[in-house]
Amino acid sequence: VFFLPISIFNVADIMIIGGILCLIFALIKSR
Repeated sequence: VFFLPISIFNVADIMIIGGILCLIFALIKSR
């Protein structure tokens, strides 16, 4: 029961962190 919400939160965190990393990488690449 506890693994389901934790996995969902982890996926959301990974997506958010991944998006931020992509934005930072794009900014560094543009420079």
